[in-house]
Amino acid sequence: MSAERVIVLAYLTMSIISLLWQSSTLLRLVRDSSLRSRATDSYHGLLRTSICRVAAAIAYVLVSMNALWPKFEVLIFTFVVLSLIQAVWQINSWADVRLARQLGAADQRPVL
Repeated sequence: MSAERVIVLAYLTMSIISLLWQSSTLLRLVRDSSLRSRATDSYHGLLRTSICRVAAAIAYVLVSMNALWPKFEVLIFTFVVLSLIQAVWQINSWADVRLARQLGAADQRPVL
């Protein structure tokens, strides 16, 4: 077995472990009735971030599976996936900052 094949299989293994971990985290977040019952902006932000992590983990599994058959198209596919995941994280980061500002503004409202 070549060194490249070992690296691809290690990447696939780590990607699957990450997918399982992120999926279980999302499942726990959805099933936690104490969080869900509050239905706050904070909970929705946590849920959004968790969904993004699961989506990225799925993409990494697809990339690693595709890398088992190396061709030029794999390089293009990998670049597209990486670019899309980075765009998701940038949008998610912007949404987190927006949520933090909203929560900060809510904390500064006078109590009547």
